[in-house]
Amino acid sequence: MPLFRIIQHGLNNIGQHARAGLVLVRLTVDTAGGVAVSVSDNGSGFDPSHLGPTERISHFGLRQMRERILELGGTLDIRSAFGKGAELVITLPALAREINHAAG
Repeated sequence: MPLFRIIQHGLNNIGQHARAGLVLVRLTVDTAGGVAVSVSDNGSGFDPSHLGPTERISHFGLRQMRERILELGGTLDIRSAFGKGAELVITLPALAREINHAAG
């Protein structure tokens, strides 16, 4: 269930901030059971370098997402630029997926 909540949070961010006309969510599962999710949009974009712990509160949710993904043994790659949209790429190992499925 944490992966669903992380995707949901990403989509909420797009709805609130991106002014996007197109959103694409891709989910793939590799042969070992690892999961990769891409959430991308064609919206206004932002500067991902402003996601440090002392930056504006508006990026607090993205920092929380990254922390949660790291707790699950995964990674979060944020790609964006002003006027170029944004993409969140989430990867989770098979072990994290199995643990959360068993606990859910």
